Amino acid sequence: MLVLDSLGLPRKPEIDRAAKPYLRWDISGEGWVTIGQTVIHGKKGFDGIVETLPFTCVPEVAALNILPRVSRLHNIPVLSFIFDEQSGRAAMKTRLEAFVDLLIRRREVKESARQAAPASELPQMPAEAACAACPIVERCARASTGVRPDGCALKSDER
Repeated sequence: MLVLDSLGLPRKPEIDRAAKPYLRWDISGEGWVTIGQTVIHGKKGFDGIVETLPFTCVPEVAALNILPRVSRLHNIPVLSFIFDEQSGRAAMKTRLEAFVDLLIRRREVKESARQAAPASELPQMPAEAACAACPIVERCARASTGVRPDGCALKSDER
């Protein structure tokens, strides 16, 4: 436990609790741990997971089929490498480079969203300009009747 604690890795009960909603039965081996660790690290906000597994490991292959759902629900990309005696370095390097590019782009999008000004701080468009750019302007009678039709882009206080 000293090693797990020093590395900041969760202990087995925490992994079991995280994996339990996705597994009806104990798939034993490292498959259970793979699911639990992915859930835990997704909740902690990690950028992504690189999973490695041997070709003949049945628990890991079972986990491999559950990981897409866990990845979607916890918004964490997962890249899996299955190793056997025929595994080539070039293909693995290409996939890993593409995965890292994806993670960098996702982080850039998150950062730009955090830095964006809230809608309340954005400059407001005058009603006339909004109406001129409106996709339903041809069938809108707001200017003459004052009634805002369904689909109007103006906020309720600009009627």
